[in-house]
Amino acid sequence: MAEATQLKLDSLSPHEIEQLVFVDPLCKLPNRRFLEQRIPELLSTLEGAALFCFIDIDHFKQANQTGHAFGDTLLAAFSQRLLSVLRADDVIARFGGDEFVLILRGLNPESLTSQGRVICERLLEQMQKPFLIDQTQYSITTSMGCCPIYLPSTQSLDAWIAKADAALREAKLQGGNTLVMHEVEHAPSIAPDPIASKQQYALQKDAQGQVIGAEILLPHHLSRLDQWFTYLESLKERYQSDLGDEKNSFSLSIDLPLSLAINHPRFSQECLQSLHEFVGAHRLDPKTICLEIDEHWLSQSAALLGDLLTKIRASHYSLCLDHYGRAQSRLHSQSEYSFDRVKMAASLCEQLTHEPKAATQIRAILAVAQELGQAPMALLPASQQGALENLQAKLQAIACPLYQEPFTKD
Repeated sequence: MAEATQLKLDSLSPHEIEQLVFVDPLCKLPNRRFLEQRIPELLSTLEGAALFCFIDIDHFKQANQTGHAFGDTLLAAFSQRLLSVLRADDVIARFGGDEFVLILRGLNPESLTSQGRVICERLLEQMQKPFLIDQTQYSITTSMGCCPIYLPSTQSLDAWIAKADAALREAKLQGGNTLVMHEVEHAPSIAPDPIASKQQYALQKDAQGQVIGAEILLPHHLSRLDQWFTYLESLKERYQSDLGDEKNSFSLSIDLPLSLAINHPRFSQECLQSLHEFVGAHRLDPKTICLEIDEHWLSQSAALLGDLLTKIRASHYSLCLDHYGRAQSRLHSQSEYSFDRVKMAASLCEQLTHEPKAATQIRAILAVAQELGQAPMALLPASQQGALENLQAKLQAIACPLYQEPFTKD
């Protein structure tokens, strides 16, 4: 039996294996293992605030008493409705049983509790609408427990789970059909000058370890863009003495978060205008500015993305496909929008140390990049120094030319 199972696994593609490992077969959603392995990486690169939530069906045992097939059908319908009412940038996973985890991203730290409460109450209202199960209208109520996350956060996933789970239990004790939000004693204060507060950047290096560029994250508040570009200038001066030195190809990568573009209709205009002024003031080649777009934009915000890409291309900035090669990645994403650079997800690169098939996937990405004239770059995970050195050696062995170190704070 074991040998037959192994033969079947050997016949599966890497994508099919990812589906088995990280996707819940009933609800077709990311599962608990995905949440535990991928969410810390995802949230470590975000700023602003998020809401970590547990949601489940009140008195779900009554549905199961009708029959397990009925209960399974209800869970599948419940999960798909959750997916349909969430925003494009939010995260959903099935935690187990009738419990689901929601991560509402891109929220304002200054009004996180009130903003999150409005979103969650609307969601609970949508879930009260009857489900059509086996030609029968079936109504339910749900309970939610949430805890705020101020990003980037030093707390662990286990801490968020514990707080949200405690809030969910409190909602149940109140009779269900309600929302309980775990309150924090003090939200982090918003520093008036981000240069004086913590900044994050990640160095980019070639195979010889020479610094060739850096990535920096946008501030959560667009009003800080001027101060942010001052920091961008200081970062470049740290690694390149003369901003106008055309012989130095030091590049600056800027992550463009989807949440900002959704929540701020004038994001593209304001951000690009500030960037134009920065480039013009220092007489920089626009190609040394690389604007990065996460792959999930491609499938979830096509209209918004199309408008932004038109403006980026007209300004002659470089364009990067970020976090490519994750479980949910699509094969044609790499060639869809004429990217100049492709960054391989840290989760994929990390597999290189213990999963031989990861090398095959990375080689395929490198081959496509060469065919398309793209500069491929590996994102290194946050690991101990020895583990990072081992991973860098393996990347060099498969001829990966560039890599980006984990983010560090000034």
